[in-house]
This record gives sequence, C-alpha cells and structure tokens, in this order.
Amino acid sequence: MPTSEKAYQDIVKHIEENRLEAALAALLSFAGQDSPDKMDAVRMRRSDWKTLEEEALMMGNTSGIRERRSALKLQLFRLADAILKDAVTNANLPSSVGPAYSTLRGEDSAKPQKGNIHNRTYDTAGLRAVFRQGNTHTLIQQVISMTDEDRDLYDQALLLEQRWKEVSEDEKNNTASAESITTRRNKLNQDILRLIREMEG
Repeated sequence: MPTSEKAYQDIVKHIEENRLEAALAALLSFAGQDSPDKMDAVRMRRSDWKTLEEEALMMGNTSGIRERRSALKLQLFRLADAILKDAVTNANLPSSVGPAYSTLRGEDSAKPQKGNIHNRTYDTAGLRAVFRQGNTHTLIQQVISMTDEDRDLYDQALLLEQRWKEVSEDEKNNTASAESITTRRNKLNQDILRLIREMEG
C-alpha cells in the first residue's frame, strides 16, 4: 500500500475512534508532505478543536458540543480526502481508498458536492463593518449566505452560528457564569474575524 494511503487510513481510524488530537497531528504531517496548501486549513481545524474542548470543560458534554464535534469530525474526513487526492495526483497513482465522509454520511459518492471555491471575491469590508456594530447574529447569517458555494467556509460559518446560539441561550436562561459567557463570546468574535480573513484569501 502506498505511504499516502496508509497515512490516510491511519487518520480515518483516529477520527472514527474520536482521537481527534492524534488525527489533527497526523493530518498536519500528511498535508506537509503531500498538500502544503492545506496546512492552514488543518491548523484552523486544530484551533476549532481546542476551542471545542475548552468549552466542553466549561459547559459539559452538551448536545450542542456533541453536534459540533460531529461536524468537526466530518470536516477532518473531508480534509483527509482532499489531501489524499493531492497525494495521488502528485504521485500519479490510482487510489483504492474511497472518500470516508461519503460513506459516513450515507451519501452517494457520485453525487456532486459543493467544492472549496476560494477564488471568489467576498465583501469582507462590509462584514467588518457589521462586526464593528456588534451585530454578531446578522454577521454570521451574512457569512452563511455568502459562502453557500464554498463547502469549507460554509461549514465553518454553520459551526459559528451553533456556538452563537449556545452562548445566547446560556445568557438568556442564566445557565452559565458571566465569566464563561464573556470568554466564549470573545473567542467566538476572534474566530469570526479569523474566518473573514480566510475569506479574503
């Protein structure tokens, strides 16, 4: 078995067994060897994972945390698929390994999927203006609408929306400390700005 496919299968096993820290470390190494342009995306997923773990420590393993962890796992499967594709293309070898996430979700592998269209131009200046107004929900909704054709950015925006809903519900229902809400809101704002920077290319 080619080295790239062995690395891919190891990553898939890590993800399936919920060993996400190991999966992320392996993904970073895999990308460095076969797909350097994916390294930033892996680093961003690692940051997402760290945020998720921090929030799980503060809030417990809530349904929202579990949903976001599942969404993150799906993103890691997709990244692994993309890096393997690059590795196979670079080596000009046929791949005997199919996309993990299609099987995981029960999707038809022949069904067209939204691509990662990073050459689009987004009105990030407008997004930053909304950010300065402090209207987080409107900002996230605009990002979701703008990134509809870019699967990776779109998924990230959906995760941000889920986090915003959780923070807002906790604040409304007084189910988390003020310190926890402030910490999570600040981290959410940082990640929104980071996503806007990614949209700028």
